[in-house]
Amino acid sequence: MKGVDNDSNGDGGKRRATPGRSEASRADRKPITRRSLLATGGIGTALVLAGCLSEETDTGSSPDDEESTETPEPETEAGTEAEETETEGADDEQTEAETPEPEDEYALPFEDDFSSLELVHSASSDEGLGFDTTNNSQFARLPDADEPIDDSRLVRTTEDEARVVYKFEDPIGGFRMETHFHPDEDGRISVAVSEMGAVWTNVIPEKERYSDAHNDEDEPGHWWENYEYVSEATGDDAHYLRLTLSGDVDWSPQIGWLEVWGTDVTDTETEVPEGEDDLSFEDELSNTNALHASSDLDALGFDTTNTIQFARPEGASEETDPSRLNRQTTEDAHAIYRFSQSITGFRIEGHSSPDHPSELSISVSSNGSEWTAVDAEKNVYSEAHDSEDEPGVWWENVEYTVEDLDDGVRYVRVTLSGDVDWSPQLGHVEIW
Repeated sequence: MKGVDNDSNGDGGKRRATPGRSEASRADRKPITRRSLLATGGIGTALVLAGCLSEETDTGSSPDDEESTETPEPETEAGTEAEETETEGADDEQTEAETPEPEDEYALPFEDDFSSLELVHSASSDEGLGFDTTNNSQFARLPDADEPIDDSRLVRTTEDEARVVYKFEDPIGGFRMETHFHPDEDGRISVAVSEMGAVWTNVIPEKERYSDAHNDEDEPGHWWENYEYVSEATGDDAHYLRLTLSGDVDWSPQIGWLEVWGTDVTDTETEVPEGEDDLSFEDELSNTNALHASSDLDALGFDTTNTIQFARPEGASEETDPSRLNRQTTEDAHAIYRFSQSITGFRIEGHSSPDHPSELSISVSSNGSEWTAVDAEKNVYSEAHDSEDEPGVWWENVEYTVEDLDDGVRYVRVTLSGDVDWSPQLGHVEIW
């Protein structure tokens, strides 16, 4: 593999825009400890935001154009997915966070009620984070919480992705957070952990919706869906926790409460959330934040051109795929995901030009060094055609699905190969 396990905040370098159609656009083509009732008094102040919002990629135009897109500075893993939420008629009174003095780390157990950003690490996004203190009755807390509603929640102040990072003195044993999603807006919260703050491992928490959106304005949580995320997170002596917020609107999702405990918690109540049947991790391939450092990051880029040619499956949130991962050269390149716990299955969307032989191949591993090829179920959900008004024109759009992976699988590797660098393309990844 070309990738190197280096600092995930290293320079990803230039990424050449790739074509959106076949050549020259021509017509012929131990349970999890559910919670640790944390005894924290006021946890000290100060921590600064200084991090990195993911950069936007430049758009290219056609197969032979030399315009390029830039890959954001690669972070090595990020990840779980969430569901969506915010206020019907919500006020825009979100306050931009002030920059506190940096503080290195905190003791465990730890909690944050998101009334300020004093507790976050300096590796957090240095812009784009703030708070929503409006329409509080719409944000329910858990039934056994001290208060029935959440009166201050972390949000973004722009529609760009933003990250919140915490550093702890001792290894993380697990965490619990309360989150809020507006059912009419697409939003996600991804979670990752790290030992040194450089190489990140995706975490897939158990999640439970404890309050559904409803229309009773006298009851907490109306119009919003409220979720609890719980994970015995970490596995690898992790001292850093990263929460990444993304979505179509800046006010959804929101994070209202966070509790983190250490590895020495043994007397807590054992109660695993029921969880949801939907997928737990999602990567839309608009940046490399979710990829592990051992991916061939220097050989990978993004195509955001000719979007009409890249169809998404029926039932997806969009008809076309606005950003896809591809190669800068015709040599094979790997995109690798790593998780802190075993995964059971995945669904991957890929796109290939029928005029050029190309392949997406998938393999899995328990340790990141020994790989086993996976025979995924392949479904061509949109065949290449000549109707330029219909999604998928000139390209074949394929879905790869695997259920019931063996126990212990923690890595998924997608290998891109073919005789031109712009085909195939990797469009969407979901892992559970």
